[in-house]
Amino acid sequence: MKVNIHHIGKVVRNIAEELENYSQLGFEVDRKIYIDQEQKVKVGKVKAGEVLIELLEPLDETSPISKFHRKQGGVHHISIMVKDIDDYVRRFKADRLGFVLTKKTTSVFDQRTVCFISTNNREIIELIEKNQYDKVIFRTKEKDFRFADIVTALKEAGVEKGDTLMVHADLAKFGKLGEITNRSDFANVFVDAFLEVLGPEGTLLVPTFSYSFCNREIFDVKNTPSTVGLFTEELRKRKDACRSIHPIFSVAAIGAKAAELTTDLSQNSFGEGSVYDKLLKLENSKYLIFGVDYFACTLVHHIERQVGIPYRYVKEFAGTIINENHTFEDKYEFFVRHLDSEVNPSFDKIEKRLLDRGLMKEVKLGEGKIQMVFNSDIYKEGLAGLEQDQWFFLKNEPNLRN
Repeated sequence: MKVNIHHIGKVVRNIAEELENYSQLGFEVDRKIYIDQEQKVKVGKVKAGEVLIELLEPLDETSPISKFHRKQGGVHHISIMVKDIDDYVRRFKADRLGFVLTKKTTSVFDQRTVCFISTNNREIIELIEKNQYDKVIFRTKEKDFRFADIVTALKEAGVEKGDTLMVHADLAKFGKLGEITNRSDFANVFVDAFLEVLGPEGTLLVPTFSYSFCNREIFDVKNTPSTVGLFTEELRKRKDACRSIHPIFSVAAIGAKAAELTTDLSQNSFGEGSVYDKLLKLENSKYLIFGVDYFACTLVHHIERQVGIPYRYVKEFAGTIINENHTFEDKYEFFVRHLDSEVNPSFDKIEKRLLDRGLMKEVKLGEGKIQMVFNSDIYKEGLAGLEQDQWFFLKNEPNLRN
């Protein structure tokens, strides 16, 4: 049977000192020190590329590693990922390869089940059960891609801890479906990857647009689904997500600024008082295109509204909104195109302008790409483009009627 190494466990004298040492050596260091009360150990994590090292220090003399700690320290065990721990242990016992030490759930690695075994050569192996993060999410002819690959690509694109990030996503563009076949589980691995990079101080924001209100259907903030992709819908359904009450152009967010960005908004779809207005007032907010094979940027419509372009106009829609236990009637704006005037939107020019000026970073992920740019740069370059060409956001000059 084939196995993959999950991490190497190393017993150290002092975790805080070791984390600092590894940091100085160039390792990627997780500064958090985890506590496993059941095993009575402190745990630290450092990485070199894809290699994870688990640093262990006993909490007291009753810890299972205290004797090893007193004697020498150093490499204590190798952890391998297995699909089914019980099945692996049955075969291990049947082949008389050693004996089982202990089986438990660990808080250090996402409440996963682990089992320690000792081989006939007196080597300690930790079995750790695979979860969604270990599975192949999508694959290309060249490579299988997992959670860690998505995290790495987001960091390479310029996403940082603490960012406020608006995302437009198409998850189907990166490769063929891997080992996660449930649609919800598949999308949530991507959401988790974004949240991992952004950290608790960051904010992830997505469009959750729905257009049924335009047909006089009730808009329910909690239950009306997003119509702009699986990624947005799965984020919207999370318990920690906040959603704005705009019945056409709602957004949903998770993170430190989620409530701030989804409340106290105007009834404009774009323009003053909209979520895009708020994003531009935040320092260093960013816009990320994830897998979409064209520059899908709704911030452009905010620029058009601010400038007052001639090929769109404000249309008002009225209807019923449900927000928790409150049902009310209200009117909201939709910044619509003149449909009889050959108004054909295109963001090719703004995309080229941002790339040519080095303002937008582009990285490859599988068969797709990620584009990341500051919202302030989109706004500045969009205004500049419109000053030079009033049809800057269109494929061609429209046939506007007087």
